[in-house]
Amino acid sequence: MWLAFVGFIMSMISVYYYLMVTKAMYRDVTEFEAQQAAQPLEYSNILKLVALCAMAGTIMLGVWPEPVAKIAGQAAAAFVM
Repeated sequence: MWLAFVGFIMSMISVYYYLMVTKAMYRDVTEFEAQQAAQPLEYSNILKLVALCAMAGTIMLGVWPEPVAKIAGQAAAAFVM
């Protein structure tokens, strides 16, 4: 029982340190970071195209995964034989 108690105390200490890192990432904002966050982000057209293709591919594979499943099955069968 004492070992479980020590483990619990040590995990709470580690949670404290991990939360300090998270706090530094999200709450402690400098003036420079606040000014940068106020400006809108601008993306190039090629980046927009790549993001659109990735989104379309993800949605297509989520809705209709059969072609990829067939290819994966054929590849697995090639390794077995």
